[in-house]
Order: sequence, then structure tokens, then C-alpha cells
Amino acid sequence: MDIQHPYMRIFLSESMMKKSLETITSYIRLRRQYSPDAMRIRLYAYINAYRLMTDGPSVNPMDYMFVTQGIFGLYEKPGFNLFMWLHARSIYIPTNMIIRLMVRTTYALYEPTMAGNSEGVERATKRISRLHKFIDSFLETIPKQHETAVRHLTYQLVDKNSLKSRMERLMVEQEKEK
Repeated sequence: MDIQHPYMRIFLSESMMKKSLETITSYIRLRRQYSPDAMRIRLYAYINAYRLMTDGPSVNPMDYMFVTQGIFGLYEKPGFNLFMWLHARSIYIPTNMIIRLMVRTTYALYEPTMAGNSEGVERATKRISRLHKFIDSFLETIPKQHETAVRHLTYQLVDKNSLKSRMERLMVEQEKEK
């Protein structure tokens, strides 16, 4: 990018510095909140919960959206990629690929479902089943020392995101409003 005006260079430099500072402060917050092992456990559990919640006859995109909230919350933090690159490099690329595919397949299912397009839903579920195969091979890489913690956190996430739990939270919120 060739920038002729000196003020433009300053603006771009300030913008880049601001973004870098935001990334670094986000990384520091993540690093204080999670050890590298805790982050790995959390990511494996989120991906496993997605796999379990999206397996079966249900084609409700809301189930997909609820179960992916936690992992998207982490993924969208500006310091997430830096954290992963520095502390979890071995799962950095597959995790990024899986998260991006989770987003794409969720929206690929959401749009035809809302439009009542059964062919689109069928195509989306085929894409999701291919993603499931990729996730299954990724989950085989869980280190032995983390298996129990991943299973425990996965159970909590699935329970928290189940339709029953969501309905209970909705009822409690409605009672509070009255």
C-alpha cells in the first residue's frame, strides 16, 4: 500500500498500534484467566459439546447457536490467536478450522431452515456430518491426562445448553420480570 500523505501514515500507524495494544491486553487477560492446559481442555470440551449437541435427528439451528456461544466468545477475543500461537500451537490450526466450519455450517443450516427449504437443510446436514468426521479425528488427539477433565466440562456444557436448561432459564427470567 503506497501512502503519499504523511498524515495518513501517522493515522495508519496509530490505528495499527491501537489494534496491537488491544490484542496484547486481551492476550494478557486470557493468559491470567487460563493456563495453556486449561485453554486446551476448554477448547476440546467446547468442540466435543458441539459434536454431541449436533448429532442426531434435530435440525434446530438454535441448538447449534447455543452450544457454540462459548467457543465463539473465546475465538472473537483479539488475543485468542496470539494465545493459541504461543501456548497451544499443536491444536491452533485444527481448532481455527473447526471453529470457522462451525460458523459456516450453522449459518448454512439456519438460512434454509428459516426459509423452509428442505433441500438446503439436507445439504447443510451433509456438510455438518462431514464436519463431525473431522471433529471425531480431532478429538482423538486429546491428551490422556486431559480426558477426564474434558469429559467433565463437556457434560457441564451439554447440560447447560440442553433445551430443558434453556427453558428453565427462560422461565426464571420471565418470573423475575413479573
